[in-house]
Amino acid sequence: MQLSEFLEAITAPQLIICEPMSAKKTTKPAHPREYASDLTEWVGIKEEVKGFLDSKLSFESPEFMSADFIRADAGRATSCSDESDVISLASIAYEGPALVVLRECFGIIGRFCNNSASYDPYDPTRVFVVKETPTERGREKLVLEWRTPWDLTTPDDLIEEFNSGRLRDGRPTKLVKAVSKLYGYMTYNNLRFGALCNYESLYLFQRVGDSGLQVSPPFKFSDRGTESPVAALVYLCHHVVTVGSFHYSTIEQGPPGPIFSRSKISSRGAWKERGNTEIMWERMKLYLTERVMRDVAAVMLGEV
Repeated sequence: MQLSEFLEAITAPQLIICEPMSAKKTTKPAHPREYASDLTEWVGIKEEVKGFLDSKLSFESPEFMSADFIRADAGRATSCSDESDVISLASIAYEGPALVVLRECFGIIGRFCNNSASYDPYDPTRVFVVKETPTERGREKLVLEWRTPWDLTTPDDLIEEFNSGRLRDGRPTKLVKAVSKLYGYMTYNNLRFGALCNYESLYLFQRVGDSGLQVSPPFKFSDRGTESPVAALVYLCHHVVTVGSFHYSTIEQGPPGPIFSRSKISSRGAWKERGNTEIMWERMKLYLTERVMRDVAAVMLGEV
């Protein structure tokens, strides 16, 4: 089967919303970092996705025939009642096919992880990682936030609705909260790219400059071929691996959780086992390299 046939044949099932519906989140929110500037359009991204995949459309692979991604009953539907159900279905309908294309066409071995697979509890619902060795944890390259379509409805114009409707009854709208949450994940993890999807529409985001944020037009549930959500994920995952994903964050609020300050400790100290040797704490630098979970506690590894 050729890639062109594969992209046309992928049909994500429709959702049957079951009662009672739940809007409970599967992750902890990032440290509040409200995106206060206006969103701008990521101009030309759809053309970039199409141009990127056009040269690979004749590529053939038997892996494209996987029954998990292509079904004869295109009109099928699947019941969902909460965010976990939507994520489970999306992992088959969107993430799985994207991973197959990345592996078969470009030799990129990656995976989408949920937050429980990460050392850090402030990751979004899904993270795209690349593993260079089988035992490696994997390096985060892209954050992907899934929402239920009843909790976050697809707007007619996301940019217009975000920029003009920041508050409703004195509170941020659900769209503003969703975009700000994704922005918090991107800045906290120093990542340039992110994606927001409510299953019906996928939006790609990229940070520009110190605080700018651009968003793509929607890649809709009903789109096929090089305009589909799968094609968009393939393009962005390939880009973060081959071009880069790092984007430095100059965020004044700091990282989630308590912030270490040298003012909280004595400016001078002494090693008791070494007599009265004074330690000049004000000249010390603390380097934190890794967060490791120990039962219910978190241990930071590093050096002084």
